[in-house]
Amino acid sequence: MNILFLFRKRKSGNSEKGTIYCRITVDGTRCTPFSVYVKVEKKYWDANAQLILENSDEARADNQTLQTIREQIKTIRNEMLSAGNTITADVLKNEYISRTSPVPTVLQMCDQLISQKEAEGRAEGTIKSLRSRKKKIEKFFIQSKLSYLTCDNLKTRHCTELHDWLRRNGSGPTHAAKIMADFQETLDYAVSLEYAKANPVRLITYEKGTYKETHQLEWNELETLISHPFAAPSLREVRDLFVFACYTGMSYKDSTLFNPAKHIFDDEFGKEWIHYYREKPTSDCEAIIPLFPGAKRILERYRYHLPVICNQTYNRYLKEIAEIAHIRKHLTTKVARTTAGQLWLDAGVPLATVSRMLGHKSIQTTQKYYVKVRRSRIRLDFSTVAHEAFV
Repeated sequence: MNILFLFRKRKSGNSEKGTIYCRITVDGTRCTPFSVYVKVEKKYWDANAQLILENSDEARADNQTLQTIREQIKTIRNEMLSAGNTITADVLKNEYISRTSPVPTVLQMCDQLISQKEAEGRAEGTIKSLRSRKKKIEKFFIQSKLSYLTCDNLKTRHCTELHDWLRRNGSGPTHAAKIMADFQETLDYAVSLEYAKANPVRLITYEKGTYKETHQLEWNELETLISHPFAAPSLREVRDLFVFACYTGMSYKDSTLFNPAKHIFDDEFGKEWIHYYREKPTSDCEAIIPLFPGAKRILERYRYHLPVICNQTYNRYLKEIAEIAHIRKHLTTKVARTTAGQLWLDAGVPLATVSRMLGHKSIQTTQKYYVKVRRSRIRLDFSTVAHEAFV
């Protein structure tokens, strides 16, 4: 067994202060690092010595805490060995947490879940959004003088009051629902760690909000964009990247990581395909798309090395492109992706296949964004039905 303490700096913010995490390894298998709630500046952390080098009473107390944690984990291991229990890194981690952690407050639990997601390698944007929404929860608990409330003492009325407070203080129904979803996940996490017996958020009802209806380009609008002779090379590059995304359904992040040598393959019939895993917190969001001729022409134009443009500049140029080409829609990288999905559906590709091509983890995600049935699709479906049946 190996016990290692790791320094992790917050991904957002300019502070050099970070948190110490503990990682247990048993027989070569590691557990996910967990926070031991010791804060330290990076310059004072010695990873080799596993010590805080700052000369202060606080640092000495923190070093003693780390030593105590090490000894506690070893004691738990020895006790489990004596009892004949199977020992893994995750078993030791969970046993240590259950034995040593007092029931945290709700706000501490929010921080603990965010720290856990950060340790799992969640995207920086995801962590930033979670912290932003957590601030709303924190503000409610502080204003309501409930910051002392522990997870096992939270009641359904507190959850209802939180939602009502959010709605009164500037959060629309959709934003409030997102915050409540975060809060529910936090309390689910508390239940899983046995800090609470039940999750009171699951016992209340509230307005879930609605997703904004996505918009996309029609085929004639896409053709206009493809054929327009943009004078500036930078605009032509952004147009090509946007059109490539319309053909492939790739997000901005995925297109920046696209490597033809790695992500394009030939099947047994000689047909070329794009195969990649989406840049998501989990690596099982797989996307498989035929390499359509239009996408291949763009790749050939750039000798299979697509330009890389920062997202802010990309979206700024898209606005200019729409004005020049007289397209009366707000173009974004997201619009390109939804355009791909809708054009495939309009061409008769089944929803389940489109879901796989877009790399959606669940077909419900695809249904959520492509529920609108357009007139062109209705006309196509109706043309396949004998007109006499309706006479």
